[in-house]
This record gives sequence, structure tokens and C-alpha cells, in this order.
Amino acid sequence: SLQKFVKKLFFKDIQEVKNIQEYTQINLLSELPLELVLDILSRLSFEELVQVQLTCQTLYRLAQDNWIWERRLRILYSSFTDIYAHNSKKLSESLCLPPKVRYCQAITLANWRLGLVQRETWLNMGHNHGEILSIKLRENLLVTLTEDNWVLLYQYNTDDGFQLQCKWYFGNPYLDNNRVECLDILPDIQILVIAQRGSKCLFFDINKGPRYHPIQVLKGGNHPWFVPDSIAVNQEYIAVAGRKPSAVFIWNWRKSNRLSNQAFDDQPRRLFLSGNHLIVFSTDGLLHVFDLLHLNRVITHYVGPCNLASVEYDTPHMILCPSSAHRIYHFTWPTEAHIRFDKQPKRHLICTRPLFSAASDIVTIALHQDRIATVNQHGQIALYALNGTTAARVLHFSDVQLLALGRMGLLYTINNKLCWLDFSCK
Repeated sequence: SLQKFVKKLFFKDIQEVKNIQEYTQINLLSELPLELVLDILSRLSFEELVQVQLTCQTLYRLAQDNWIWERRLRILYSSFTDIYAHNSKKLSESLCLPPKVRYCQAITLANWRLGLVQRETWLNMGHNHGEILSIKLRENLLVTLTEDNWVLLYQYNTDDGFQLQCKWYFGNPYLDNNRVECLDILPDIQILVIAQRGSKCLFFDINKGPRYHPIQVLKGGNHPWFVPDSIAVNQEYIAVAGRKPSAVFIWNWRKSNRLSNQAFDDQPRRLFLSGNHLIVFSTDGLLHVFDLLHLNRVITHYVGPCNLASVEYDTPHMILCPSSAHRIYHFTWPTEAHIRFDKQPKRHLICTRPLFSAASDIVTIALHQDRIATVNQHGQIALYALNGTTAARVLHFSDVQLLALGRMGLLYTINNKLCWLDFSCK
């Protein structure tokens, strides 16, 4: 009898549901003046406006109205009059863009200017491969080197961020000549380059992955104890600087042709390639510039002593940051393509005193286009405009070690992990 009662009640509910009449929902937005709706939407925060657009097609269409974004732009410009102070060219380039795109670009620049992180993402490292020894960010490719002799490659895209693509393992790092000391990447032609102890350089095709043999192997000679400290590579040349002995090896890697074994008495530890020129920075502050087409031609500049991690180059700019000085030294050559052999670099000082403690005892520096990132021995990360117009603190962790800077944000390592800080407005 109980089962019959339940079945009767159940079928009764179904019948009531069938008898429910459908009613057309009244669209309140259509009853309000358009000016009032736009004014209400313009007062929402950016995050709230994004959520509103997902509600229905009508709100999505209204939220795209140019009037809303032009008003938000006016409010933003009134609060930050120097958004484009670090790069005035971007202001003229943005004038031809739609108002919404201009606003997203402007708020992103404001976030960079103030050091306001919008998203913090920990990258997938797979298994724990030990301490991260090196990171290189080139366009949308990121490559890392760990103390267990693993090389990890990540690729960036706007929708998914950094995604792990593949890994290379180079054997037991404690065996002779197995250990990878430094690495670089050529994103235009998808080439990974690593330098091992003993002056051996290996080139890998990224598209083929780690299962294939290197496409090129170069050897600097019979130097089993040579320790590479810095590597620079472009589509024609590769140069490796190191110690034991103190030397620089230069190849035309496409032709497997070794151009020079240049010995140094002043310990060259950082080098960079700029067109057909090689820039070699020594720990005592000497900057040598070699013409790779005529290696007997060399000019030398004195730029001041500095620790190796505080020297960076991004054509045609070089920055140095002595740990004890409250300033960043910015050298630039008068050309947009590459350095000029016959020209002296111009020096510009970027004052870091406005950030007080964050600007002292700097140990690592990163450079990308018109921005500089620094971290000091206390783990304080700061951002500067290359022309010295803006400076901002980002965050403070005690164990920050390495930095990389790109158009998509800032990357840093801490406790054997890799974190990506995104400043963009999406």
C-alpha cells in the first residue's frame, strides 16, 4: 500500500509539472533608457563587467559599447597621466585601436608601472629535478636547466599560459663532461643549444623532441676541465665563455667552422651577440667588442666592475647594476639593428633610490625591451622603466634566485619552483 501511495504521489507531481504554463520573461533592459544602462555598466569594475557580458547576448552587446570604454579611458588617464612615459611611441600606436583594446592595453601598462600582479601561476615542473640553475625566455619559448641535468622546455600562448612541451636528460651530472653548464634557444628556427663541460656544444631541433640526436655537435678542443659560464647564439654564430682555462670559443655553427679560441687574462664571464659583433664582459668592468668578420679588430670600453648576474643586453641596450650602487647603468649604441663597431656607447643612469631597500644589494637583473626587473639578496623584486621614468615594488620573498622578463610578464624561481607573474588585463 505504501508503494502505491508513493507512485500515485509521484505521477501527480509529474502531471502538475506538465500543466505549468510558459511565461515570457520581461526584458527590463528594454524598458530602461539606453543612456542609463550604459552609465550603470560604466561604473562596474573591469572584473564585474567581464562577468556581466557572460549573462546574455543583450548585456554582451551593451558592454561592448564604445562609450563605456572611452569613459573608462578618460578616468584611467586622469589617474595616471604618465602611463606611456616609458615609451611614448605606444601612445601614438594605440590611437588607431578600438576603445576597448586601448583600455586593456592602458590598464596593463598601469599594472606594470605600479607592479600590480593580476595572476600568479606556478609552472608544471613534472617531477622534482632539484634546484633550477638557469632560465632563458626567448619570445614565447622558455627553457630551464636543473641541477639533475634536466632541460625543460615550455611554450607560451595567450589562452593557456606556459605549458610544458618536452624534456631532455643529459645523464648523471657527476660524471665527467656530462654536466650542462649553460643553454640558450633560437625561437625563430626552433633550435635549443646547450654547452657542457669540456667545451662541447649540442644543437637540438625542438620540433623533433628529445628522442632524436643533436643536429650539430661542436667541440672547442682538448679542454676537459673547461667550465662554460655564458653562451650566446644567433642564426650564424655561437660563442661560449668560461674558465679553466679563461677563454672564449667562437664558431660559425652552420658551417661547423671554429673561428677563434680567444684567451683572456681578465676572466670573461658574460657575452652577447649583436649582428656580426661579439660583446664580452669581464668581471673587472672591461667590455670588449669584437668584429666577427675581422677578429683582429677589437675595441674596449670600461663600464665598471659588476657581478655577472647583474649584466644584461637586449639590442641595442646594455644594463649593469653594481650591488652597492643605488643606480642602474644603461649603455646604448646609436642604432636599432645592432651595435656599431665604430661608435661609443652612450651612458644613462637610472636612479633606484625611490624604492629604498628594494634597490639595495641587487644580485640579479633582467631586461626586455623597455623594462628592467631586479631582485636583491633579500628577495625583493622591483620593476623599472628603461628610460628611468617609473619604478615599482612587485613582491617580497626571501628565496628568489633567478629572473626572466618578457612581454607576457615576469618569471622567478623560488625553492626549486618556477612562478609566472602576469600583469595583463584579460
